[in-house]
Amino acid sequence: MDARAPGERQALIGRVLDSLVSERQRLRSSAVEPALLEANRMAIVYWQNELVREIGRAHGASAHG
Repeated sequence: MDARAPGERQALIGRVLDSLVSERQRLRSSAVEPALLEANRMAIVYWQNELVREIGRAHGASAHG
């Protein structure tokens, strides 16, 4: 398991999401294959779900702590 504190993991995931969203904006402003946009979208969805899970874990830990 990751040894980082929950807030650190959330911040890291947030940075990943920021990067993916910036990449998406660049992709949309240029002529790229639809498969690249879809891959980027799927990555964003994955990391959004990871963030939700991490927030849930953090709330669960604080509720039981």
